[in-house]
Amino acid sequence: MGNRKPVTIYTDQCHAMENAISTVFLGTCHRLCTWHISRNATLKLASYYAIPEFKRLFNKCLEGGETESGFEYTWNEMISKFDLADNTWLKTLYQLREKWCPVFSLDTFTVRIKASQRNESMNNAFHHMCTKTITLTEFVHHYDKQTNGMRSRELEETFRCNQGLPSRAAKKSGLLLHAANVYMRKNFKLFETEVIDSLAVRMRQTGSDGTLQTFELNEEGRKRVHVVQFNSLNFNVLCSCKMFESMGLLCRHALRVGKNNYKKMVRVFM
Repeated sequence: MGNRKPVTIYTDQCHAMENAISTVFLGTCHRLCTWHISRNATLKLASYYAIPEFKRLFNKCLEGGETESGFEYTWNEMISKFDLADNTWLKTLYQLREKWCPVFSLDTFTVRIKASQRNESMNNAFHHMCTKTITLTEFVHHYDKQTNGMRSRELEETFRCNQGLPSRAAKKSGLLLHAANVYMRKNFKLFETEVIDSLAVRMRQTGSDGTLQTFELNEEGRKRVHVVQFNSLNFNVLCSCKMFESMGLLCRHALRVGKNNYKKMVRVFM
């Protein structure tokens, strides 16, 4: 990785790993895998997890919601409704909420992953054939077959990206043309969706000091209001949804505000 430390690392609730990461990778964000938390909940809270309403509230907490206050409201509702204020495991989980609830880490680049998905997908690929009767030779052959398939799919995706630009919803859009040249196909499609959805975002300016302008925006059919600050001097744009900080892509709200400065903004953010 060119001697660059990871920005974010996902693990289970292993104290040894946590201590090692804080020692070896100073400044790296350590996050807890929500898949492991969900699995542990079925063991630690088995009698409650079988109740649909509890499972709904608990999973809603894992998803995080859109705001910190929204998470707190759901968590308190779950604790109160099922009288779990004295549950030791939930107390510990709540104390660690900033390590697993997405809404507390929007300022950190995580691509909005919530679990150690790469690791779990590898486990899934090999789990079904790891039986007590399998021989070491059979395992090696299966391993080679699976890894060769993964590498082949990656090469195919690279080939497609090198064979020309992806199709674009708006052929004459300079912004989408530039994005198609700098993004891989999957990232381009994510960005294209944000550009299209920005057309359904309402905006009103709420403040300006000459250089820094503040806007409030909401999407049609939704009540939540997002706040965007746009600096007309250096063309930096900040949105309360934190999509750029967490995913590296400009959100529909920022794109709506910067629609008159696309050419200048792309030089800053792409």
